[in-house]
Amino acid sequence: MSEEVNGALKKVAKGTTAVFGGTAAGMVLALLWRLIAIRTMAPYDFGVFFLAVSVINLLTAISSLGLPDGVPRYIAYFRGKNDDEKVGAIVRGGIIITTLFSLFIVIIIFIIAPWLAEYMALPGLDSALWIMILSMPLFSIAVILTSVFRAYGIVRVKVYFIEAGKRVFILGGILVLMFAGSVSLESVSIAFSLSGVAVFILVLAYYRSHRPDFKRVTNRETLKKTEKELLIFSLPLLGMGFMDTMFMAAQPTMLGFLGTADDIAVFGAGRTVAVLVGVAMTSLNFLYLPIMSDFFARNMKAEMRKVYALVSKWAFFSMSLMIMGFILLSDVMAPLLFGNYYQNAGLIMTVQAIGFFSIYLFGPVRATLIVVGRPYFLVVSAGTGLVVSIILSVVLIQQYAALGASVSMAAGLFVMYILNASNLQKTEGLNPFSKKYTKTFAGGLVFMALAAFLKFGYALSPAQLIIIFLVLSAAYVGYLVFAGAIED
Repeated sequence: MSEEVNGALKKVAKGTTAVFGGTAAGMVLALLWRLIAIRTMAPYDFGVFFLAVSVINLLTAISSLGLPDGVPRYIAYFRGKNDDEKVGAIVRGGIIITTLFSLFIVIIIFIIAPWLAEYMALPGLDSALWIMILSMPLFSIAVILTSVFRAYGIVRVKVYFIEAGKRVFILGGILVLMFAGSVSLESVSIAFSLSGVAVFILVLAYYRSHRPDFKRVTNRETLKKTEKELLIFSLPLLGMGFMDTMFMAAQPTMLGFLGTADDIAVFGAGRTVAVLVGVAMTSLNFLYLPIMSDFFARNMKAEMRKVYALVSKWAFFSMSLMIMGFILLSDVMAPLLFGNYYQNAGLIMTVQAIGFFSIYLFGPVRATLIVVGRPYFLVVSAGTGLVVSIILSVVLIQQYAALGASVSMAAGLFVMYILNASNLQKTEGLNPFSKKYTKTFAGGLVFMALAAFLKFGYALSPAQLIIIFLVLSAAYVGYLVFAGAIED
């Protein structure tokens, strides 16, 4: 293994450990505050709140204009070219563009929120949106500043502030409301909004005291040219982010039209846990993108292929273990986490988890397409997955409610990432299927299928299911060691 690849993998591994820890902690905190909200709010209020959060997430993605990925990609790329002045232009341009566009979105939401609440027959949705949207511009700027640190391999900002910090503030706010006996749709919305303000203050203070060392822009022509280049590259990423967030909002929105608020609550409860499957790849991607962008700037194709294959293998392995856990234990987890009202959410949770798993079957495909400069195709694939999901939602939700929405989501995600993987193979000749990855892939599928066979083929107690999960996990690790797939 070359020194460049070894160094890159060490950076990715070190960054992944930190980001994984922070992301996992953040998701646990998110799970805690959502569990408290689920248990203390009326199902209708939680359904409306979940829908409002989905809308705000969509708007946050739109306000960023794709810059959270475009900024670190370009900073790493120009650093690889030793062009520090353009690095400074990228930072300044990212902040200015995000600020202006997010303020424009705030005005639009204040105008259309009442119409949206009336059209969907969901009283209270307008006030929840008004409250949450106020902090969106500040949080969007915090995300851009975090992307700057990401390009320099600094992960603590994302870990401490974006992942853990925001959830701590929300959790603290909801706990205060719970003990004060004031949990309601409006009060929880206020707690959500204030968390964004607090994160912005912390990130800005850290940036002012730890600003990365890059040259300030003095040439206005360079600034305008670089900002234009960044915006042109990032707009397709906005399209992708818009499609993604539309995708995540589509199922609860379709449930709002075709189902009930209770259906949204059950769907949202399942997805609260199912998204944990993506933690491994999210953590790996954080430093993977700037490192691979640096390799791409220096035309180091062989090193890119090696890093891509190794990152894909370890991501698949970790998520395979999680899927076995969902298959075997979701029926135990759902009522334990959410209460008896959600006792039928286990299958919904499992289907959603498999959907999130399917998008990582072939490694960090999306991040790699961004690195090689093919963001436009990501819009096409994301749009295709969204259309597939919406069509299936119309067909399935009326009969199967939240389960139908979950199947629609999983199918759309699978289509989206099959298209991305095919395009990356066709254009760059990149795929993760080395001998070791193939062994990891095949073994994972076999053990997951065995877990499903045991779960649905036999009436097993919770204790037996836990034992089976531990045995299958150990057997999978043993298989990888015996097959020589775990040595790199």
